Amino acid sequence: MPAGCFVWGSMVEEKTATIMVRVQPNARQNKIVRFAEGVWYIRIAAPAIEGKANETLVKFLGDALNVSKTSLSIKQGMRGRQKVITVSGLTQEQVTERMESRMGAGN
Repeated sequence: MPAGCFVWGSMVEEKTATIMVRVQPNARQNKIVRFAEGVWYIRIAAPAIEGKANETLVKFLGDALNVSKTSLSIKQGMRGRQKVITVSGLTQEQVTERMESRMGAGN
């Protein structure tokens, strides 16, 4: 390579955030209730049967965070109320800001 040339590498920084969620299924409406001790408390209208609550949770969070459903992944807690979810494309600060802006607002 000639002196003074610079080749750009594929050093694209991937933004990824992780959130802990406590889900209450069978609620009246989908709603972010509160944030306490590092956990987001979320009510989901769908029942916890055959993955319906998880599916609804991912759709609701996608809408709340303004990201596609494919940007969200449940890493832990597929069968429990306590979940660890990764959000691709947003920083931790962006996720917190967007979640706080939707707190208390239903569907």
